[in-house]
Amino acid sequence: MLSRSGTLPAVRQPHVPHELKHFTPEYMHGLVRQGRQVSLTELIARMRDELLAAGVDPSTTFDEVRTQGVEDPIRRLRRHFAAVESRDLGARILQHAVPDSGQDVWHALRAADRRFVLDGYFRTIMSLCCPMPPASAKTLLRLVDSGQLEVRAGVGGIEPYDDGGFRIRADHDVTADVVVNGVNSPADGIAGDTGPLVDTLVAGGLAGPDPYGGLTIDRETSRLVVDGEPQRQLFALGDITFGSLFFTFGIPVLVDRGVDIVDTIRADAGSLDPDVRPDPIPSNTTSNTTPSNTMCLQETA
Repeated sequence: MLSRSGTLPAVRQPHVPHELKHFTPEYMHGLVRQGRQVSLTELIARMRDELLAAGVDPSTTFDEVRTQGVEDPIRRLRRHFAAVESRDLGARILQHAVPDSGQDVWHALRAADRRFVLDGYFRTIMSLCCPMPPASAKTLLRLVDSGQLEVRAGVGGIEPYDDGGFRIRADHDVTADVVVNGVNSPADGIAGDTGPLVDTLVAGGLAGPDPYGGLTIDRETSRLVVDGEPQRQLFALGDITFGSLFFTFGIPVLVDRGVDIVDTIRADAGSLDPDVRPDPIPSNTTSNTTPSNTMCLQETA
C-alpha cells in the first residue's frame, strides 16, 4: 500500500452518547448567520473547552493531530486498534463535533486559516474524523503480520513499463505487475475527466471556481454560484464542491446535500407560474437534464 503521506484512517471506536456543550452545530451556525469570521485559535480553544467539560485531557487528543505523518503508520494503526474499547472520549468527541459542525466551521473560518488547514492538516482531519471500522484495521494488521502488506509513504509518481508492469517512484522505488488506483480527489476537487465539463461551464458563465478548489456553490441550496449569484437551474454535490464545503464525500454528506437540492427544486416548482417555462440551459453545454432543465453535477471519490 503506497501513498504520498502514508496516512491511514484512524480506527472507529464504539459510539458513546455525548451531548456537545461548546463545539456545537448551533453555535457554529450562529456564527455563519451573523456573518462572523473566527480564527483557528478560537476554534481550538472552544474544542479544548469541549474536551475539558467531558473530563478529557486535551493534550492527549491534540497530540493525535500533531503526530500525524510523523509516527509510523503501522505503529499508529496498532495503537488505535488496541484503543478501540478505550474509555477516553477524545477521539469520539472529534468524530462527533467536527463533521456535524464542519460545514459551518469552514464557512466561518478566516481565509488565512483555511489555507493553513488545507496545506498542513487536511489529511489529518480526514483521518481522525472519518475512521475505518475495527474489522478493517484487524484485516490490515493481519496482512502486515503475515508479510503480505507493507505501507509506504513518499510516492512521487507511477510510470508504466513498455513491456508491462509499473515503476512506483518513492524513496525506494518499487515495481508492481498490477496497480489499483485508490487515489483521493485532487486538492482542487476537479478530477481529470471532469476538467472539460468544468471548463465549459466556467467559460459559459454558468459556474465559477472557488479560491480553495472546486466550484463555488451556495451552501444552503448547492446551486452553482457565479459572481455571487446562484444559478437557479444548476446544482452540484460531491468532491467538485470542495472549497465551498469542507466535507464533500461519504453517504451522510451526499444524502444531506441531495435532500437540500431536492427541497430547493420542489420549492421552486411550487412557486413557478405554470404558464412560464424557465430559461433552458445553453445547448452547447453537455448535460443530462430533468424535465425542468435542472442539471446536477456529481463527482465523488
